[in-house]
Amino acid sequence: MLMLFSSIFATFMMFYIYTIPAKAAEVADTSAQKEAKAKAKEPRAVISNHEIFTAGAGKNNARMGTLQSEYVNSTNQHRLAAEYSRKAVEADPDDMDARYAHGEALFKLIEKGNTDPVVHNECVKTWLIVYRGLVGEEKGLCFKGISIPLTCEMFGDSRRDMSKRRLVKLVGRLPKAWETNNKFLGKVLHAEPEVDAKIISEIK
Repeated sequence: MLMLFSSIFATFMMFYIYTIPAKAAEVADTSAQKEAKAKAKEPRAVISNHEIFTAGAGKNNARMGTLQSEYVNSTNQHRLAAEYSRKAVEADPDDMDARYAHGEALFKLIEKGNTDPVVHNECVKTWLIVYRGLVGEEKGLCFKGISIPLTCEMFGDSRRDMSKRRLVKLVGRLPKAWETNNKFLGKVLHAEPEVDAKIISEIK
């Protein structure tokens, strides 16, 4: 009888030692899985590849904005590229690379079918700045908006060559050597819509 009782007691102890902790571990695992699933459902901040250029303090400058615009423009997001390059120009109006990136983003936007005269005019003005070297290291090659003959040719580079092609594509010609910037723009810019509103009654 004692042997039978001992055997039953030993069996019970083995069941308790191996089964109860296993159940506890299973419950713990289930709780951990539920917690992991709950965290997975929580909203997370999503950052795009092009946002890496300006992620972090002190990186929102003309150089980073230009790189950001060039990257986005290469992925056919031309409107977004124009926004980034516009900010880059605002950060440093004298940065020729930022102007170039802005002109290219606007030009690609027009190529895709944008017919907004404001976009067209901004694009023409930007490429004129690049063509006549009105900012950056080339600044000073024009006198009162008139390009000095042959001077620009001496300092020509790939950016200026591109500006030639873009201006011809946009307006059909380049500014003449004796033609001021304002005179050229007056002939080639598109008319922009004007808002003419009248106050009918005061709001009370």
